[in-house]
Amino acid sequence: MAFIEWAAEQTERLLAPLGRRWVHSQAVAGRAEAVGVALAPPDAEVLVAAAYLHLTTGPAGELMTPDERLGDVEARHGAESPVLIGLRRAWPELMEAVAVVEEYLGRARAGQPM
Repeated sequence: MAFIEWAAEQTERLLAPLGRRWVHSQAVAGRAEAVGVALAPPDAEVLVAAAYLHLTTGPAGELMTPDERLGDVEARHGAESPVLIGLRRAWPELMEAVAVVEEYLGRARAGQPM
């Protein structure tokens, strides 16, 4: 828990002055807590959850589908931005991560084991 508290303090210190970036990070952290109850501890699952959280949380903390998020990134950064190019290259793997987390969430909601 000490690591999580340290990370939260550092994130606030570095991002609070950036407005929307800070709001986005707070919303992603909130989504992480919500998804965390559906995940087992192994690091791979945590990384999958992190990808899911960033693909389903908009810059102002709003919930979005991955496709909406991709469109948002393109609208804000432009079609030729390195951010969008990287997302498009990784899109198949990212969608696999989304599918895994959504399956975990569905099981957790149904009270089934992971």
